Amino acid sequence: WVSNWEKGTVSVVDIRTGKSGEPIAVGREPRGTAITPDGKKVYVTNFGANSISVIDAAAQKVVKTLDTPDCKAPRHADAAADGRVFVSCYGGSEIIVIDSKTDQVVKRVTVGVGPKTIAVSRDQKFAYTADYKGHGMSIIDLTSWKALVIPLPTYKTSGLAVAPDDG
Repeated sequence: WVSNWEKGTVSVVDIRTGKSGEPIAVGREPRGTAITPDGKKVYVTNFGANSISVIDAAAQKVVKTLDTPDCKAPRHADAAADGRVFVSCYGGSEIIVIDSKTDQVVKRVTVGVGPKTIAVSRDQKFAYTADYKGHGMSIIDLTSWKALVIPLPTYKTSGLAVAPDDG
């Protein structure tokens, strides 16, 4: 599942053949994609439309669009093992959490300014954001839902990855 920023589409690529079918129309300026652990749904953040497209993976079609007016410029997404989908809101200082069973936003958490990349730890206890405009990162405790914002000696923090041992 590859987002096509300038086309407002998502392509499904068969990694065995390297070929893709017809692109799927989503919202303006799609960025991040996340697939639920059961493989049934794909969530696409529409950066330029303040929305998230929900795609039925088997049918390869958009089944719902979630308007996110309070999540300005949704940028990146990651899915937890329990099906919750975490989305960074680049145009502000928060992340939202979507319940993939209901496709409803169930939580909002304040993080550093301009969160770009978001990742859930493998043990499912934490989520992390790279806070581009805040020049740091945030660590979100997924039990208490409190975030620790950590300034870093960097400029415009952009990407992050979680090590296999969550370290």
